[in-house]
Amino acid sequence: AAAAGAGAAATAHIEVGGFDTHDDHDARHYPRLMDYLAAVDNIISDASARGIADNLIIVMGSDFARTNKYNNDNGKDHWSHTSVMVWAAPQFIDGNRVVGATDDNQVSRRVNPNTLALDNNGVKLTPEYIHQALRSVAGIDQNPAVASNFPFAEQVLPIFA
Repeated sequence: AAAAGAGAAATAHIEVGGFDTHDDHDARHYPRLMDYLAAVDNIISDASARGIADNLIIVMGSDFARTNKYNNDNGKDHWSHTSVMVWAAPQFIDGNRVVGATDDNQVSRRVNPNTLALDNNGVKLTPEYIHQALRSVAGIDQNPAVASNFPFAEQVLPIFA
């Protein structure tokens, strides 16, 4: 936040480990999640104190999720579906909503690309759609250098607005 407030940085990557809970999931995972959310709260508070919170977008996610069932060690193993949580000022995103869903087996459901309503004939939300929507929010999705050097989804889903 100090670097962003001083104009010396535009992005930051913060990594928090300890979520690989193949054993003792509940005893290990939930305290780490509380630590993680406390860190996010600290970032938001610091950005607010520096007067930059209105220009801040925080994207929180993981490269995979945990299974929907416990293994023999009371843990949860890797799962190929995950979720993303985003915090931002209202001019960037419409908040307090959930986009997408999973079925009873924790498999991603498809959504209508225009309305984001669940739709068996729609698209699966993938990281490329999230990144493309973030590019749109940032106003760089039409930049030729970005679009040609780092192509993602052809369609921008209305994930954040």
